[in-house]
Amino acid sequence: MDSITRRQFLVGAGITTAVLGAGALSGCANGLFPAQLAFAGTGSAPRTDRTLVVIQMAGGNDGLNTLIPYQNDAYYNNRPTIAVKADAVLPLDEQVGLSPALAGIHRLYGAGRVAIAQGVGYPKPDRSHFRSMDIWNLADPDTRAQQGWLARYMASTPDANHPMRAVVIGNQMLLALSGELSVPVIPSLNNYKLAKETALVEAFKQMYATAASTDPYLSVKRKGNSLIASVEQVERLKGTSQGYPSTTLGRALADAAALIKGETQTQVIYTQLGGFDTHAGQVQTQTNQLKQVDEAVSHFCQDLDESGKADQVLLLLFSEFGRRVHENASGGTDHGTAGPVFFIGAPVKGGLYGEYPSLTDLDQGDLKFTTDFRRLYATVIDRFLGGSSETVLGGRFDPIDFM
Repeated sequence: MDSITRRQFLVGAGITTAVLGAGALSGCANGLFPAQLAFAGTGSAPRTDRTLVVIQMAGGNDGLNTLIPYQNDAYYNNRPTIAVKADAVLPLDEQVGLSPALAGIHRLYGAGRVAIAQGVGYPKPDRSHFRSMDIWNLADPDTRAQQGWLARYMASTPDANHPMRAVVIGNQMLLALSGELSVPVIPSLNNYKLAKETALVEAFKQMYATAASTDPYLSVKRKGNSLIASVEQVERLKGTSQGYPSTTLGRALADAAALIKGETQTQVIYTQLGGFDTHAGQVQTQTNQLKQVDEAVSHFCQDLDESGKADQVLLLLFSEFGRRVHENASGGTDHGTAGPVFFIGAPVKGGLYGEYPSLTDLDQGDLKFTTDFRRLYATVIDRFLGGSSETVLGGRFDPIDFM
């Protein structure tokens, strides 16, 4: 066994992060280990027939050119070269509309399947990518929490240690799911496989077999067992990327759909798309990124409709902050504060929620947030995933009626 490596055992780059990068596994609901975490919440029991799909739009998406106040003179006065012309905006009502790059999401909005929370942010905003993303992922403006908000949610409910309860589709663990539970990090379902040699697989299973609770390697063995169980479950899936765009997000959502249609009992699927940091040449860059989101999300929703799974799935699209109101000298915008958050899917009550921030009453050139992002998380937990948002978030945040 000394000459055998995990890389030989696990086919596909990045898979070992599921073993080594997610903290100690406390139990496994596939029969390998008894669940050790009791349901600590006071809300409803978790809904294992529902899946939250989170798309983290990294870099700070410009909310003003995404959800556009096309009747507001201050918008055009502050953005003489990068503002979207009013006649190109896809209207949602008489005041605001979507970027023309979001035609598919605009159609979904018309069907009542898109809820948009306006002016989302938090007190004392931070304009650092890293700190602001930490705040969103920890659900803690003081960044004192030790685990991500979704990791805390899972730990507070039964079946916390099901090997496929939550999945990251990408190349690295993302903070919202980082904690004491083991979460698979899957760059691609097609490459998430065990070695072909049966003897090698059996050898690793024996190596990770658990012994007494006093075993000093118990935590590592439990994570190894969880990884093996998740890989074996993925190998049985019959996914297809047919019809999906061949983009980063298109491939990620094709894999997300395969997990959902394969009934893996995956309650949270998390992925990330970067490229939204538009300090220069914003018009073309943001248009390209929003089109990628639009095309991938549109086909994902169509796929769920055709497979009969649409009622079970909610998409959450967010960015760590918006951009400043006034454009800069490079045809872009600098780091700002509040922005819109999108919820897409059959379970939502479509519409605009919250108040669009003022473009004239600013905080040093930035929008003042009107909706605390933790209210959105509370809504997702209490009304969709099932559980107690107060337990997870450490306080009471009133849900919003988009569900």
